[in-house]
Amino acid sequence: MIVRTTRFGDVDIAEDRVITFPKGLLGFADNKRYCLFEPNEDACFYWLQSLDDPTLAFVVTDPALFFRTTPSPSGPSR
Repeated sequence: MIVRTTRFGDVDIAEDRVITFPKGLLGFADNKRYCLFEPNEDACFYWLQSLDDPTLAFVVTDPALFFRTTPSPSGPSR
């Protein structure tokens, strides 16, 4: 499917790449279909582009890239 975006122009998206949020996202209930765009192979930021509104896109990332993940203590704090 061809998707029109304001940031990337017209983009061809495979149907299996569509992410559907049945209730939309908080504050964006009318936008239910999105696609994740990866700007390049080593990118740490991605674009969650609405397929329902060409002007709506969110920058997303994996927080583990920026914060160390350490196991939480399982007992009471000392």
